[in-house]
Formats: sequence, structure tokens, C-alpha cells
Amino acid sequence: MPRNQGGFESVAAFCVTNAESRQHLLWHSARMATEPPHSVWREFGAKLSHLRKMAGLSQQELADRCGIARSTLGGHETGHRKPRRSDVESLDRELGAHGGVLRAWESARRLDGNPEWFREIAEAEKYATNIEMFHSALIPGRFQTSDYARSVLTDCRPGDNPANIERLVRIRTSMLPRLLSQNRPQMLVVLTEYVVRHAIGSPHVQAGQLDHLLKLQADGTVRLLIVPSGTQNRAGVATGPFRLISFEERLPLAYAEHASGGVVIDQRDEVRRLGAIFGEQVSWALTPAASLDLVKQVRGDLA
Repeated sequence: MPRNQGGFESVAAFCVTNAESRQHLLWHSARMATEPPHSVWREFGAKLSHLRKMAGLSQQELADRCGIARSTLGGHETGHRKPRRSDVESLDRELGAHGGVLRAWESARRLDGNPEWFREIAEAEKYATNIEMFHSALIPGRFQTSDYARSVLTDCRPGDNPANIERLVRIRTSMLPRLLSQNRPQMLVVLTEYVVRHAIGSPHVQAGQLDHLLKLQADGTVRLLIVPSGTQNRAGVATGPFRLISFEERLPLAYAEHASGGVVIDQRDEVRRLGAIFGEQVSWALTPAASLDLVKQVRGDLA
């Protein structure tokens, strides 16, 4: 099959300086550190503070024992900073809590309405000019309907509490409206034909999802390209789902999804590598008109 020309144009956007990267990371860390705390993290911090005082330790003494900054510990106790698991394990050990601090931390993570991966990507995308996404198995989370998201989450989280499933559904379906209320970046979505044809949940759920995708295309929210089945392209499938986030004055970021959420990637070489892979997907894709026709055809077959 002929390959589209110009698929690597977006890769040129990744040639920016390390100084800009450092400036962006400092800016991002400062924003994250000053956001109002979620109630569950205030409760965790209050328990941590209580245990520290019961142990007769000052913040500086406990911070020194755990190898962290006193200001960082202070942020944990107010709920403004979410601790890493390694720090939580150190705090638990030094306080002689016998797992109490770790259990409180795990409970807070489960109850947090906005997990860390969601907060990081939502904060970054508020300032994006372009977002380019690739997925070989599913409609990307931000474009999922409630029924589609519920089917995906139920299948991939067997035994999970239904209330938690619904919480995660709300997080997924809130991502796009929240982004569009703050910013309207140009969004290009590249999917494999398998994503369009494979029914998630039921044919009815898949039909509703395709209707939603067509509406997003029609109103200009996204541009959609489909990589047809039968191509020799393997790079995207082997890499997994990811997105590239470009800014006007900052180094671009990448975001790679995994079973429990995702991770923000800011290493220049890794972002460039994913940019090249995305360009490869674009080069194998159908034209925009042919991609739209394919989605409409599959939707019609589900009627």
C-alpha cells in the first residue's frame, strides 16, 4: 500500500534546548507543589503528623532519618505533596508504625479522585498547542463514552469494587470536557483498523462509541487517521499506546499508557523516538477522507 508523504513533519518540533526542558520541569514541579490538597491527602498528612509527634520527633529529625528535605515532609503533612512509596516505607520504619503509614498511603491513593498520572497529564495539556495520539487496541481514554469506558475498565480490573469502576469512568469521561474548557489544542488521533472494528462490551456500545468519535471529527475537536489492517507496520503495536504533547515555548512531552494509568516522559531522546514512531503510523495511515469513510462503514454495519 502506498505510504502517505510528510508523515515525519511533526518530528521537527522536537529540536529544542535542554535549558528549555529544565525551565519547564521546574515550572511544572512548582505548580504541582502549590495545588490545593485533596481531602484524602490532608487526612493522610494529619495521621503522619500525629505519629511523628507521638514518636517525639521534629520534622527536621524525621526528615533527616528518612533522607528527605524537611520542606518535603512538611508538604506530606499538609497534604500538598504526595509521597513516593519508597519515602512512605522509610517513614513507616522510622516511626515504628508497623505498616500503618503504608496502609494509610495506599488507602489515600485508592480514594484520590484524581490519581497522580491524571493530575500530571491534565496539568501539562492545559498549555499544549498540539496533541498527537496513537492506540492500536482501544479508543483513547479521553474520547471514550461512559459505556465504552465502563466495559474496558470492568474487563481489565476483574474483582474491582463497582464504585471504584464508576469513579474511574468519571475520571476518563471528564478529561476531554476539562481540557476543552481550558484549551483547544489541535489533536490528531491515529488508530488501527482493529480499534474501529473490534466491539468493546457489545455492538451497541461500539456503535455509540463510533458515533461519538464521528461527532468529535465533525465538530473539529480531533482529526482522525486509520492504519488499515494488512500493512507491514509493526512499530506502533510493539510500542503500545502513547501521545505526544507539544507546547509553544517549552520542550514537548510524551505520555505512555499502561494498565494502571500512565507515565509522563520528558527525556529528550525518548520523546524523539516516540515522535519518529508516530510519524511512521501517519505514513501507513489512510487519507483523512478514507479514514472517515471506513469508520462510517463500520458504524453502518453495526446498525
